[in-house]
Amino acid sequence: MSKSKKQKFGSNGKKEALKGLKFLAAWLLAFAVLYYGAIAVFGWNGIEGFTAAGAEKILNSFTPSKTSVDFNAEPVVLNVEGKQILISELCTGLLETALLAAAIIASIGIEWRKRIFGAIAAIAFGMAFNQLRIFASIMQILNTDLEFAELTHDLFFRLSLLIVIAGFYYLWFRKAAKGRLTKTRED
Repeated sequence: MSKSKKQKFGSNGKKEALKGLKFLAAWLLAFAVLYYGAIAVFGWNGIEGFTAAGAEKILNSFTPSKTSVDFNAEPVVLNVEGKQILISELCTGLLETALLAAAIIASIGIEWRKRIFGAIAAIAFGMAFNQLRIFASIMQILNTDLEFAELTHDLFFRLSLLIVIAGFYYLWFRKAAKGRLTKTRED
């Protein structure tokens, strides 16, 4: 490789590394604002309560069981058919939703309008998908033994991380950057 190609690669490498650092810094800042901002505005009890209230509405709509929520408990408790289901911080979906929305906001090279609409869509998708995950987990608790329900709950949680964060970001980025992506050149 000639000296000029080495220099060119070196400056491109530094430029790409700087873009990566800018993305990382913007992602961390956006995440901190979204995550800690939500906690500051609503508090954990409010976020857990909102999540439990959504699960209660879904359960009452799609199952014959009547549910109730104890908003004063910490964490919030969803009472379903005599079983107490705790809705803790991780159950709220706030972490993965904030990570996803922050990644969209921090995406370099995408116009701001697309990022803002993408972040709003990510929050809506994250919240809806989280309610689906909670519903499926509760149905497992009600209809199977506790050991199997715990296994499926953990599996649903890990799958939701992959689907919500990686899947949604991939689809959003592909659509938002349509026609703007170029293949890297190999010398």
